[in-house]
Amino acid sequence: LDLGGGAFGAPDGELDVMFGYPSGGAISVFSEPLPCAALADGSAAFGVACFGVYLWHGTGTLQPQARLKYLANDPSGVLPRAATDHNPAPTAAMPSLEWTVHGFDAMRVALGAPSITS
Repeated sequence: LDLGGGAFGAPDGELDVMFGYPSGGAISVFSEPLPCAALADGSAAFGVACFGVYLWHGTGTLQPQARLKYLANDPSGVLPRAATDHNPAPTAAMPSLEWTVHGFDAMRVALGAPSITS
């Protein structure tokens, strides 16, 4: 999502955060270890446990799998951000992606967008 950075808090054309699952083992080299279960070698066990909110590192949209960034003590206040995946196992009968990002307005404000409650 592009949530701010432009004039008057408008979108600026650059992605700020990503909701979902990291793909494969590639994340930003600037990321801390992901907050999901780790394998014996210390690498992340990608799967439904890795669902969450991640910062988008860099500009552009090329190689999105290498642009996810997680910070446990993010100075901007964007992360960590609790999120709930309401359908972690989509099927043909229930294919929808249903997510709740807790504290969404606070996340928007931390990214420079105006509050939606004011």
